[in-house]
Amino acid sequence: MTGSKGRKKRQRLQQCVAELVNLAREIAPTVKVRELVPYEDEDVILEIHVPKGFEEQVEEALSERRFDMFLKEGVFISLQVIPDEELTVAERRER
Repeated sequence: MTGSKGRKKRQRLQQCVAELVNLAREIAPTVKVRELVPYEDEDVILEIHVPKGFEEQVEEALSERRFDMFLKEGVFISLQVIPDEELTVAERRER
């Protein structure tokens, strides 16, 4: 990616990643996320550690949203949702 077009795609990618992280945290506020270097056609790989028992809920919500992002924004984000027994679910705060 070079020039203005590359910068715009990176900005869109950063916005999409932030949106996915926020969505995961709405479901399980204590998730931990790492961005991994892509090794195929992905723009980024997100490794998401979730409290045990939340894997399916987080993966389903994020997979659906990332597919929409791919169609609308052209960004390819790969997900790895990993159960983490050391994470606990914090109480959600009222907004």
